Amino acid sequence: MHSLSHQVHRTMQLVGVALLLSLSAAAQAPEARNAGETTNASRAGIASAPGNTAGANDFVPLRQPRFALAAQATYLHDSDRVVGVSENGVAKAYEPDVTAWHHVIEDRLGDLPVIVTWCSLCNTPLVYKSEVDGKKLTFARAGNRGNNFYMADSETGSHWQQIGGECFEGPLKGKRLTMVPFLFTTWGEWRAQHPQTLALIPEPAHAEQYAGMAKRIATMPYGSNTAPGRELVHQADTRLPNYEQVIGIESGEAHKAYPVSVLGKQPVINDKVGSTLVVVPMFHLPTPPQHFHAQLTVAC
Repeated sequence: MHSLSHQVHRTMQLVGVALLLSLSAAAQAPEARNAGETTNASRAGIASAPGNTAGANDFVPLRQPRFALAAQATYLHDSDRVVGVSENGVAKAYEPDVTAWHHVIEDRLGDLPVIVTWCSLCNTPLVYKSEVDGKKLTFARAGNRGNNFYMADSETGSHWQQIGGECFEGPLKGKRLTMVPFLFTTWGEWRAQHPQTLALIPEPAHAEQYAGMAKRIATMPYGSNTAPGRELVHQADTRLPNYEQVIGIESGEAHKAYPVSVLGKQPVINDKVGSTLVVVPMFHLPTPPQHFHAQLTVAC
């Protein structure tokens, strides 16, 4: 199975695929919420559901996602990438551009409440359980911290980092969201593995914004040392180029980042993170260089 996050040992967490310049986020002060980007592109779709619209330049969470059966999702092509989640007998696929614009998609997989997230700054998809200590929380993007966005929950006003899911400010400070296993793969592969999957329906009201996000994701200068368009990271780490894509893994207090460029040359790495043995293989797709699958295997 090809994945960015597969079944993980309870003490191990795959922090996600991110750009190097997002890794110092914990040292940064939060930035105020900013408006999004738009383009003149358009995208066909189905009439928007109530509660899923807002101003053209606002990042808004998707609270009422709508889905189509796989056979009806003709807007998806086999080579399109998706974030796939399968829990409690329910499989769903989420497009990167749609998820990136909303930043947070609130959903349920059977009786499991989840949020599907994507950071548009560092191109990091992550899926979390949206309950903390048995209480359902409601999340929305609140701003940037380093080169990664953070969320606020409406119940307590606490702030949560997208990478790692840790609450760094507010009444729930020190708590952490539970990651849900997911696959970052192609629609064709996901559908082959999960024929009964549902596919997220894009909201026509945000067609231009989705197109802008698709362009942003496709043109990210992976591997380059280009400076960010605006100052986001104040503590530079020069060990890797700014836009080096990495797979981040943590086990307890131990953390390691594996550059995708290294995995491309050595597609299977046997290593230890803290006291935990791990195997990290990577599989390239027959698409542009930034398209790949990586899988984390934990030797318990």
